[in-house]
Amino acid sequence: MTTSFSGQLACPVEFGHAFFVCGKSTGTADRVVFNLATGKNLGDIPLHISARFRANVVVRNNRVGQCFGAEETSPGYNNVKNPLVAGQEFKIYVLVGVDRFHISLNDVPFTEFMFRAPYRSIAVLQVLQDVEYIRQVDHRKVYPSPYPAVQVRSPWYSFSNDLPTIYNFGHVVVVTGIALGNALYNRIHRKHDGLTLSITEVDHVMKDKTLTNFEQLSRI
Repeated sequence: MTTSFSGQLACPVEFGHAFFVCGKSTGTADRVVFNLATGKNLGDIPLHISARFRANVVVRNNRVGQCFGAEETSPGYNNVKNPLVAGQEFKIYVLVGVDRFHISLNDVPFTEFMFRAPYRSIAVLQVLQDVEYIRQVDHRKVYPSPYPAVQVRSPWYSFSNDLPTIYNFGHVVVVTGIALGNALYNRIHRKHDGLTLSITEVDHVMKDKTLTNFEQLSRI
């Protein structure tokens, strides 16, 4: 069974923003794809990263309309072709620089990709293809001042999704998933503002608690 992620960003992309994705590819994976796109379906893709396991290469590219540009397939720093391994966890880190994206794979700087399209048009982050699970999709600000202030990688979290801005009036949080076993216990915790939503049982839709959290959101 494979999974994917395609999510709208909560705020516009700026210089100094960073994206961090952590997941695991399937044991028979052919590729894992990371996109920073302008839309979920037919939009442009200012940054397309395709880690191809059988070809042992990491392709960097962009797409305008339905047409991809010229592929960049040269090995990364230290002549590494593809540090990601099928069937193992992967980490993809992308920092928005002055005129290029800085890309790290598995905690090691890998390469750069010059802007071919305005990065401010990016509105969607996607993780696609042969992915077994995804447990971290963070959009953070690292310059000039970090937000969240503490940017930790949390392997004990089932899923992490940092935002580079505080929640404000009118923001809505939507969580969907499939429960495993007879009971579900998850916690969504917003540091700094104390907002917590706990789901304790599959059979109970905690209407009162949901309303309470929306009331807390409206007071931020």
